[in-house]
Amino acid sequence: MSLLKKTCVRSLLTTSFLLSQDVFSYNETDLFNDIPEISSVSRLPQNLQELPVSTTIISQEMIKASTATDITELFKLVPGFQSYNPNANKHAVSYHGNSGEFPNRLDIRINGRPVYLAMLSTVAWNTLGISIEDIDYIEVVRGSNVPSYGSNALTGAINIVTFQPLDQESHHISATLGSQQTKRVNASFSKRTDDMSIRASLTHDQNNGFDDVNDGKQANMGNVSLTFTPTLFDTINISAGFSHGYIDIGAADDPADEPYNYLPREHHSHYEQLDWQRTLTDNSDIRISVFNNYLKLNSPRIMASEFLGDPGLAGINGLLQQLAGLYGPAYPFPSQTVSDFAVWPAGEKGTAQSSGLELQYTQGFGSTINMASGIGYRQDTVKSAVYLGQEEAINEDLFYAFNNVEWQLSPKLYTNFGLMVEDSTIAGTATSVRLGANYQASKAITLRAAATKAYRMPSLLEEMTQVSYQSPEGVVFDYVSMRNTNLDPEKLISTELGLLWALPRYKGYIDIKLYQEKISDGLNSYFTNSDIDLLTIVDGDSNSRVFIVKNASHSYAKGLDLQATFHTTPNDLVHLAYNYNRLTGIKDRGAKKNQTMDERSPRHTLSLLYNHTFTPAINASLVYNYMSDVEWFDSSQVDSFSTFDSQLSFTHPLSHEQVLTTKIIVKNLFNNEYHDFGENNLFDRRLYLTMDLSF
Repeated sequence: MSLLKKTCVRSLLTTSFLLSQDVFSYNETDLFNDIPEISSVSRLPQNLQELPVSTTIISQEMIKASTATDITELFKLVPGFQSYNPNANKHAVSYHGNSGEFPNRLDIRINGRPVYLAMLSTVAWNTLGISIEDIDYIEVVRGSNVPSYGSNALTGAINIVTFQPLDQESHHISATLGSQQTKRVNASFSKRTDDMSIRASLTHDQNNGFDDVNDGKQANMGNVSLTFTPTLFDTINISAGFSHGYIDIGAADDPADEPYNYLPREHHSHYEQLDWQRTLTDNSDIRISVFNNYLKLNSPRIMASEFLGDPGLAGINGLLQQLAGLYGPAYPFPSQTVSDFAVWPAGEKGTAQSSGLELQYTQGFGSTINMASGIGYRQDTVKSAVYLGQEEAINEDLFYAFNNVEWQLSPKLYTNFGLMVEDSTIAGTATSVRLGANYQASKAITLRAAATKAYRMPSLLEEMTQVSYQSPEGVVFDYVSMRNTNLDPEKLISTELGLLWALPRYKGYIDIKLYQEKISDGLNSYFTNSDIDLLTIVDGDSNSRVFIVKNASHSYAKGLDLQATFHTTPNDLVHLAYNYNRLTGIKDRGAKKNQTMDERSPRHTLSLLYNHTFTPAINASLVYNYMSDVEWFDSSQVDSFSTFDSQLSFTHPLSHEQVLTTKIIVKNLFNNEYHDFGENNLFDRRLYLTMDLSF
């Protein structure tokens, strides 16, 4: 029997044992006492039994037990989520696969603030200004959440909730040393007065990346948050942060020793956020949110002569002279000679700014109806000659309105309705809806059903991308992409059936989800002919291939999510996350070979975490992860792999107020080497030592 099968059998036996126990020996008020209310799904505070779609809470207990050293590693604990590395320090997170280096169908937020980048159509995880030490817990919506948070949440949503000043009374200083020359230092401080509290955090993080590949990183980041309560009815939260540093990026399948394959991409980012919440009555409140995100990316500029190995571009100019004689009056270029010019091989260069304002009103009507309604405005501004083919910035204005209603039709039946209308100055208008129902068959068992029709609006980059390499004289060496402003939104039709089994006796629950998701009018690179360029002539092809973004793909996914989180004893935590996903479909690429979806998502993913507290001073974790074969877009086939990670923690009280915690983390415990995303990304055994002083 394979290791995966053995692990599944043991997990199912453990689950069966728990289900056979008397789970009804508890008071009604004990149900979900240890699970926070969740607001990311419908913008209304709800417990797990009332949510319209499947949701995972990555609690503080799970974070401490997880062995994760980066934020994205935590999502391996979520059914159906994949966390992978296009480069050692360039992270990607996807739900149900169907993605590549730049996943673009998940909405990522920090304390409700969107951090999706219009310039890259994804999230740059290393620019967020927070570290894993800043996170209190994470809400993960496993299903489309467009009716609550808009286009980017087409397949799911993540809301990272950081420690608020009132949550952390002690100060912390921690240091981590380990494999890949990892050096990490974090310090956080908090202060509280009668009506105000403040928390600040600073982090330095660096490593050398994968062996034999120049893909390291270095970053300095910090954030501060302030909570102010001027009256009994008003709460004001102000936060700000920054991140400065670089990561080395490159194509994970290209030879690692060739010049310019891996180059540093510098980033400078900062954010500001203000939330004001005022309680109007016992069952109504109003919230105003304002935010600003700024990011500048820079990569090395290299002269074309150096990049092509052609000093003075003598070879290019000689070729142009030959072509002029060969073509005569039909010579296709505006000049027979060119001067040197700059190119950016790494590509990721430009500035992006996103600012927004949102007003939300929450009202309860008796004890059976709750409603969250609001309006918002966001402006995205991108300036990138590399991506947009022009020096001037491009703006996109987005206006939206939403309404979410929870209606308790009977003591056992809840219904949820969600609506989002979005209007973009670039992408047009779209309306998304969701209808869900929850039937509480007993105190412990809840049955769930939901249907969603949602749209993802084309991003600013998808609408406006235009890339080419040309000399100052106008001679085009290579057309890469051309603009296509006639795009439709991606369309998702999804349904899910779920069962939630509460295990309050074991401080946990079991969540089973059956789903199907159909995406039509999917956006992808579609290759077509363009005006002739020099590279095409050199390659001996009469037609120049250029890509445009086009609604040219469709996919269909169906499968099963299984999650179980419980304590077999007060000292033992077990968390199981399993997904079976069957993906089919096709991506029409025009002049290039079409791509099928069959291998674009792993068929099976499994994560099993076990944590045991031996004594108040000694704690240990073992984490098993498995992923079956997958071929990410723009990558090579990745074979299935499984790993064990372990963690041993020792707590040493130094005084009444000072506590020293030492953690030893071993990843890939048995050194089962595997590749992630590309051939150069080789994971082997890694060892880390962390020491944390709280005072």
